[in-house]
Amino acid sequence: MRPWASQTSEQARGLDARRHVIARLALRRSARTAELAMNLFVPTSPVSFHSHPTLIIQNPNVSTSMVSSSNDVGLITYPATVNIATLVVFFLYLVISIWLIFRQGLGRSTPWIWLTLLSICRLTQVSLDLAATTMFPKGEASNTSLESGVAILTTMGLTPLFMATSSLLNATTRPKGRRMQWILLMVHIPLIISFILIVAGGIDPDSRDGPTFAATEATKAGVSLYLACFLVLIWSTTVISARLYLADRDEVRILTTVVMSLPFFVVDVVYMMCFAFEKWVPNITQDGWQGGRFNVISGDVTLQLCMYVSLITLALMLHLVQCGIC
Repeated sequence: MRPWASQTSEQARGLDARRHVIARLALRRSARTAELAMNLFVPTSPVSFHSHPTLIIQNPNVSTSMVSSSNDVGLITYPATVNIATLVVFFLYLVISIWLIFRQGLGRSTPWIWLTLLSICRLTQVSLDLAATTMFPKGEASNTSLESGVAILTTMGLTPLFMATSSLLNATTRPKGRRMQWILLMVHIPLIISFILIVAGGIDPDSRDGPTFAATEATKAGVSLYLACFLVLIWSTTVISARLYLADRDEVRILTTVVMSLPFFVVDVVYMMCFAFEKWVPNITQDGWQGGRFNVISGDVTLQLCMYVSLITLALMLHLVQCGIC
């Protein structure tokens, strides 16, 4: 054999060996990449991938129960049904409030103006919530700008109702007295401050740092002012009711309405305080997060319906029926 032929065959064998080594390294790298990729995915249920192929990315900061497929978009769920019913009821309240304003004139319609604003706030809040629950999958709407607006409008919903109730108490003359009149007017100042704090807390980016909307320090301060104003409202109602013998028939009806509404106020204020000071606690062993039942966005819908929505609806109905229509 010629020397140059043997040299060429040795070079070919060396080249084949190098190719073999490169192919083995590439195979190991692709196997390692596939293993890492598989570790990033988990099935949504303990069934096999073939029976349940839906996959979610494993994230220790987000609960798996708060994530669902996009098939939920557009469905009329239980929260959406509650929102639709609330839309119908508060639209009727809005019509009645506007009718009372035209019937009694602007000079004597301060309570109905506040109730009109309350109806508009509730209609806007429910519309935004309905849009968020139908446009986004379940669990993904909690941290959207729509739901931030819902949280602001829900938390400030007691402000117009407080102002309407204090205006009704101020409509009494003989059992009220001049000093109480100024107290009922001055209580509007902390209510306006609480409104500003709630709006500031709602637009704060820190409110959306967690898995859902959370109350910031400004929101907690605004809700605490609610509690202070409610205590002033109870004291004012007690003092005026003690002079019931001086009241005429219309003033007796006003005081009866306010006294009947106070239990609803108690539950509403308790719900707002629970929302403001309830904390999200990490709980890896269960669903990722523990708590949040009173959250105005991702909390228990039935709890919010019973402790907040229905009671505001009943209090507003008492104001309109007892003091407006009758």
